[in-house]
This record gives sequence, C-alpha cells and structure tokens, in this order.
Amino acid sequence: PSAAGVQNSIQYAYNYEVVPPYAGGCSNLGTLKPLVLVLHGHGGHKFRPATVDDDPNWCDAFRIYPIDISNSWWFGFAQDHDYRTGLPPTTGDTIENFTEQRLLRMVKDLLRHPVYGAQIDPERIFVTGHSMGATGTMSLAMRYPDVFAAAYASQPMTDHESSVPSPQYDWVADATAKWGSPADNLPVAFGEVEGEDVHIAPYAGTGVWDWQDHQANFTSRVADPMAPFGVTHGFLDTVLEFSTQGAPAFTAYEASRQSWAGTVENVMHVPTPHEGLPPTMGEDLNGLPFAGFSVVRSESVPAFSATDTNPPIPPTGPEQYHYDVEWSASWNDFDGAPIDSLPLWGITLRSLDATTRTMDVTPRRLQSFRVQTGQLYSWQNRRMSDGVLVDSGVVQGDADELCSVPQFEVSPGGNRLTLQPVLVANAETISVATGGSDQLDLVAGPDHANKLYWVLGSVTGTTPGIPLGGGQTLPLNLDAYTQVTLSLPNSPLLANSLAILDSEGEAAAAFTLPPGMDPGLAGVVLHHAYRSE
Repeated sequence: PSAAGVQNSIQYAYNYEVVPPYAGGCSNLGTLKPLVLVLHGHGGHKFRPATVDDDPNWCDAFRIYPIDISNSWWFGFAQDHDYRTGLPPTTGDTIENFTEQRLLRMVKDLLRHPVYGAQIDPERIFVTGHSMGATGTMSLAMRYPDVFAAAYASQPMTDHESSVPSPQYDWVADATAKWGSPADNLPVAFGEVEGEDVHIAPYAGTGVWDWQDHQANFTSRVADPMAPFGVTHGFLDTVLEFSTQGAPAFTAYEASRQSWAGTVENVMHVPTPHEGLPPTMGEDLNGLPFAGFSVVRSESVPAFSATDTNPPIPPTGPEQYHYDVEWSASWNDFDGAPIDSLPLWGITLRSLDATTRTMDVTPRRLQSFRVQTGQLYSWQNRRMSDGVLVDSGVVQGDADELCSVPQFEVSPGGNRLTLQPVLVANAETISVATGGSDQLDLVAGPDHANKLYWVLGSVTGTTPGIPLGGGQTLPLNLDAYTQVTLSLPNSPLLANSLAILDSEGEAAAAFTLPPGMDPGLAGVVLHHAYRSE
C-alpha cells in the first residue's frame, strides 16, 4: 500500500469464486449445465477461503460467488474519486457501473473458459441474492435480459433515497460515499461489456439516485425488455424497511407489465426461500429454484396484471401476488411451449386450484412476434380440453409497443390464448418489372363472424387517418389509391376487398400488380386497412 504507484490510486480488486458441478449427490453430469450468479448482502464482502459449499444442493450447476469489495450495491462508483478517502464524490464527477461490468465479465469469461465454457448452457444463466444482493439481482434483471433467463430477489432495496436512517443503519449515507449526495444526483455512465449495454445505453446521463430507484424505473421503463423475476419482502423488515422498500415496490412491479410474482412474508430481514418466484419458475421437487434451473432465456413469457384474486396493492401484511396461475412452457409442458411466430403469439394458462381467475395478459420477452403502436390485434380464448371458444376481442398496440388482453379467463382445466394482427400482409415486396401478388389475411375474430368487410388502401401513410365518427379513425390517409379502392371494390388490383367474413371472422383479399409497370413506382409503400360492421 505504501508503494508510490499504488498509494492513493483507484485500484479495486474483484475476487470471485467459481464452483463447478460435482458428483456429490447430483445427476446428469454429462449434460449442459446451468450457471447461477449468487450475490451477497451488505457486509458480506470480506474475502474468506471457501471451505464449504454455500449451496450444496445446487451441485449440478456452475456457480459464481463474486465479492463486491466496495459494497457498491452491485452497481459502481465515481470515475474520478477514490471513495476510500472517506469523502463523497462531488459535482463534475460521473458514477460508472464498474461493479456491473465486472459481474458480466465474470459470466462472459466463464463462458469462454477453455474447459468449463463448453459445459455451460448460455440459455440458463440465473441471478439471485438477498438484501444488497437482491438489489443487485433486480438491477441485472432489469438491465441485462439478454444474459439472464430469470432472477430471484430476497428483500431488496428498491429506492435508496427514500430509506429512513436509523441508529443502526443509514443507507443514504452509505451510498453517498460511493455515488455522491442525492442533491447532486451525479450522472451515470455505462461501460460496454460485449454489447450488453444495448438496453440501458439511452439512459446514460441519468442521475444515479434516479437510476438506482427501482420503483421509479419499473414504472417508467415499461417498454424495455426485462428478465422475469420473483421477489420477496419481509413485512417485519426494519433493515431495508418494509414501509419504504417493500410496500410501495409492489405498485411499481404491477405497473411494469413485466413477468413477475412476489410475496410478503411475516419475517424480519432474513434470507427467504423462493416462494416469490412465479409458479412456472418455482422450486422443483428437489428444492431447486427456476424449475430446477430449467427455465430458458429465449422463450416468450406472459406478464400478468389486474388479477381478480390479487390482494390489495400496496400490501398491508403477508400476501402473495400472481401465484395462482401457471403457463405451459418448454420446461413446464402441459400444452407445449408458447407460440411466438411473426404472425401469431399463443400461450396456455391454467389456474392452480378449483377457481377460475381473470387477469390482464401481456406478451413479453418476444422472440419473433412484434407489437406495433396503433396496430389492432385479434385475440381468442379457447378451452384447452376441447378447443371451444370462451371469449374473443380486439386490442390495440399502445405507445410502448405492447398490448394487453384484458381480463382473460383462466380455468383449472386450462385456456389457450392466441393473439394475431387483424390484417397480415404475406409479401414484403413485389417487383415492378415482373409483377406479383400479396395475400392480405383478415382476422377480425369470431365477434365479426359473417359480417361485411371492406378493404381500402393508401400510398401516403396511416396518420392522421380518416375520421369515421364516434371517436374512431381508419388508419389510412385519403389519396388517389384510396379513391380507387373505394370506387372499384373487388377489382383485379385488389380482389375480394368487399365481401363477407367467414364463421370465424376471417377472410383473405389479394393485391395484384401486373408486370411491366412504370419503374418510377419502385419504392412505393402501400398501406391497407379494413372496416367490419
């Protein structure tokens, strides 16, 4: 420490322990293994030689146990100020996510390991922790959904600034030493780790106290992808007090429209098991979380909100949220994995007792299906047992490029939800020189069965559109092509544009461009929409 090149310089070592799978009571040692990142709580940063396995029943998984030597809440600290001087960073400095970068490097380096790398399944990387470790768990789930398949947080801090100091704990002062004062709210910076900052890059420059306010971020970052998570808070917790870190957080979780579940346990600040995980991701028969570490990253999941049997939010005592319904997944297969294709999203849900539930369902972690703002989507609810239609309707993509099916009914026998655009074009381009056709699939849904429809078009876009009265707008701008489709329905140019939907509320029209058209038409984009009464 007295060496000239070391004294007063910013050097922080990041020790961590890797525990490979071992044969002591575990099975399937010849298959690809999951990887679990386990984050310790505040004060657990003192390095000690590992003499025992902290999680011996996880011996079939690779585990990383990092050391947050600076107790940075697994985030980071100032770029230019050495927090060890005892004085906080001040205006002009920037708080960088140094600790997060090291965590991601630990994961990436293990995946590159010459021996272990080939044994790890990159689809099954998980993060979990208690207290400060739970805070870091939530951060990683919210910020790096392309790394982590799922997360579990036991009693996290969810908003540092609102924490109330006590004679034993002053968490605002603790964080101020690394991040500067809440009044300065110094800007954050993100160091790139192989492109993993893609989802958070737009937030560079945000004040650090705002960025570490998970309650606010769950509410404001609804559109951002996040890893599914489970969370538990202690109703009797006075260390990360329930009144400021637990109760108000549930309002934020629910507003996030992310895939989550949570519990409030009648406990103080002690590590809690995995009851807070969504049932589809809970412990298996051997007590292993994340469905026996079988949850995979590249698979769509549903997000639930406004569940009719949920307790009030914020909670006023021990409660459970989103814990009464499971979904069929590749690792929980009672009706196949979710359908996630370009024109169709589908999933099967069932309640876990004899009660029929209702909740809003939002597709999340989409792989191929996409939701566009303003686009209409037809949804159906069919019984799993016999395919009988229970309910149907149409929802619209919102400003966050999400759509939620309202009050979807889920029975103990299971219900299949399908969601698809009401109008799908099957061809992206047609050659001006050789011509061709594009089939337009109309899916208005059973509510519009046997009703008249009319397809119209525009070459000048979809906004502001054509007012239809009653607060409705046809998303097409009136132009010459619109006039053609109005005056010449069912022409060779746009066949079957005016007809009757079938018994399922579906039909098909076709746009056909003859060969040898004017080359000046190249690049023209056609927009179509239809109206059904």
